[in-house]
Amino acid sequence: MNIKNELTMSQKAASFNKGRYLQMFIVSGGRGIGKTKKLIEHAIAENGIIVCRDPEVLRARAHKYGITGLNVISYEELANRIIVHPSKPLFIHDLNSFIEYNFQEVKGYTFCDE
Repeated sequence: MNIKNELTMSQKAASFNKGRYLQMFIVSGGRGIGKTKKLIEHAIAENGIIVCRDPEVLRARAHKYGITGLNVISYEELANRIIVHPSKPLFIHDLNSFIEYNFQEVKGYTFCDE
């Protein structure tokens, strides 16, 4: 099986901050295998906010899955700190797109998937 077509999920200790580990949920895999749906499910379960390029498109996709009441903001809203509640976890939809939108000067990054 091609690894790019598999959905892999992991919850990791992403960083150590002030004596506590911060957990990060990461979903990776090829196109059309359910990454967005898993991200939406985790955001709903944790009462989080999804940050994406186009909130209306993501809301429509969630509606197609039968999910309503999704809390979604755009990359621009996050960059300008509009409508962000500091105690709610953020879930980034499409990290590559997020980086390209906010940091045009970034030409590469590393990613640890263990």
